[in-house]
Amino acid sequence: DAEIVCCGIRHVYEDADHEEWDDEMQLDKDNYSEKEMLQNVYPVMINNGKFMGRGLQPNRVSKIVKRELVQKNMWLCDSEVTVGEDYQFSLAMFLDAKNISVIHGFTPYFYYMHKKSMTGVFHPEYLEQIKIMKRHLLRISDYYGKYNFEEQITNDFLCLTVLHLKEAAVRNRHSGYRNARKFMKVICTDQEVVRALQRHTMHRLTMAERLYLFFMKKRFYLMAYVAVNLYFRQ
Repeated sequence: DAEIVCCGIRHVYEDADHEEWDDEMQLDKDNYSEKEMLQNVYPVMINNGKFMGRGLQPNRVSKIVKRELVQKNMWLCDSEVTVGEDYQFSLAMFLDAKNISVIHGFTPYFYYMHKKSMTGVFHPEYLEQIKIMKRHLLRISDYYGKYNFEEQITNDFLCLTVLHLKEAAVRNRHSGYRNARKFMKVICTDQEVVRALQRHTMHRLTMAERLYLFFMKKRFYLMAYVAVNLYFRQ
């Protein structure tokens, strides 16, 4: 009778140096009523206090959604969103669902990664794309008004910004630090990023994650660049 059924996906790499890993919903129970979702799912659905701590995995391929739920909520999914399309879809469905089920340990969808997808070019437009996504997630949250997701959406946005900054350093390392710094500065001085750095509520970060946020907040570009290329280069 569940209106949404969720499972996981398995990430598989053609490069033997990368281990396969499973991406599942970070929820403990198998079934949740609407009341239980409000109490136990919504507080950790977008960010649970960890870096990229998404209780709700946004991908559509790991969910079966009741047709009526999709038809009712598709108008909330805006074509302006080009990064995070799955997230706006999933958020709208979960906020309207009366109950959900989670199949733990089941990963029928295999997501294959190849070297070209891991060593591509840097996309400076990504920052604007995730800002658009953030705005639309807030709009969906406000429309239903069941729970205040602003803090969680801000935390998730900041996580994506950190990953974008890492990409700026790694993807531009062949053209040198000066070119990478140009993009890193654009990211760290963006006003939405500045506000997210000031207001985030992630309290379950590792020391490395805290240090990286500190570099961003203080705009220590060289330290961030060195750290990324020593420890995060692909």
